Amino acid sequence: MDESDVLRYVADRETEHFEIIEGSCGEGCYVVRYVDGRSTHDYLAPNLAGAFGCAERHWGVPTAMWRQARDGDKVMYLLDK
Repeated sequence: MDESDVLRYVADRETEHFEIIEGSCGEGCYVVRYVDGRSTHDYLAPNLAGAFGCAERHWGVPTAMWRQARDGDKVMYLLDK
């Protein structure tokens, strides 16, 4: 993942934050889980549907919990840079 990747969807639940990030090189979509602001897992899914499925399968995040990223949202791993 790098700074040219695009944040597409976010979801929050208590101390967890989730992101779906579209890779800039067409490699697919990253699904990232944070707990208390720290990344705990990331997976590369082949497409958006796969990313939603991954989040539901691994962490119980239903598709309805996601919202599209807004202009002000930033990929969490870039906040420390």
